[in-house]
Amino acid sequence: MALYFRDESGLNRKNIQDNRVHCCLYFVPPFGHGLRPVDIGFMKALQEKVNVVPLIAKADCLTPQEVLRLKLRLREEIEKWGIKIYQFPDCDEDEDEDFKRQDKELKESSPFAVIGSNTVVEARGQRLRRMQQMLQKMQQQMHEQDL
Repeated sequence: MALYFRDESGLNRKNIQDNRVHCCLYFVPPFGHGLRPVDIGFMKALQEKVNVVPLIAKADCLTPQEVLRLKLRLREEIEKWGIKIYQFPDCDEDEDEDFKRQDKELKESSPFAVIGSNTVVEARGQRLRRMQQMLQKMQQQMHEQDL
């Protein structure tokens, strides 16, 4: 860090290599009931050093209603604990209304829900992510064992 600031304040700033971390994607587990104490501690420690972007990991394991509830809970807890997360900049006033609407939706969708599979398969007439298909097979096998 000191080398970067030394180079930044020098006369020849053309070939400065910036190795600093500018953003931390902080993955919150999908299971549980919000932020754990370790999450709160890490995010508070990181917030002064880097932009923190909270993400709900493995969101395809949750129903859309569960994702929404978890997002609301995380927003409340982030506010309650005074955690500073990355705030998207406001769009310019001269932008068109469609862009302003998209910008607003993007800001309101934080924390983002992400999935770990990029493979889509077709099963029983449904398009599923590979992980969802495996979970459904496991649930079906467990149900058959109970019968």
